[in-house]
Amino acid sequence: MHALERPVRQAIPNCKALHTSFAFLGHPPRTSRRCNPRKRHSAVQSTQADTELEQPTHRIPQDADSVAQQALAACQRAFKAGVRRQQLELLLPLIGATDIDDWPGGVRQQFKAVLPMVESILQGLKGTPELQGPLQASIWDQGDAVGAWLGDKLVAVVFPTPETLPQG
Repeated sequence: MHALERPVRQAIPNCKALHTSFAFLGHPPRTSRRCNPRKRHSAVQSTQADTELEQPTHRIPQDADSVAQQALAACQRAFKAGVRRQQLELLLPLIGATDIDDWPGGVRQQFKAVLPMVESILQGLKGTPELQGPLQASIWDQGDAVGAWLGDKLVAVVFPTPETLPQG
């Protein structure tokens, strides 16, 4: 178990962390901030983009819908701030867990748990004008349960592996 996962797991029993990658394609924002390495910025200086990213402390999500909603909001804030490649770690609801194994069905069982969450996040992201457009869903690897959603402006990959990423 990952060191950061332990406190979350105690707060949300029946959840397990999962790595999912999303990539946003498209045009960079019209305005950009450039950082001058010679100029030091104080912690009190901020811009509007910084203020938008500094949200109040979030509540620990209690169910899969809350996890997806928080992930969607974080993706939208980051996209608005100019971040075009993002990686998410989602807490999955345990389905079919036993005393011996949280995921007796392995990665395929985890894929079934994450699928509705990813689709919810993608549906919300497609509501952003810069990310609208059709997505083509496909399974890149049945054995490792690598799924992908590809579009002209938005790409998402679940359980990416080195062997499957060259397909994108």
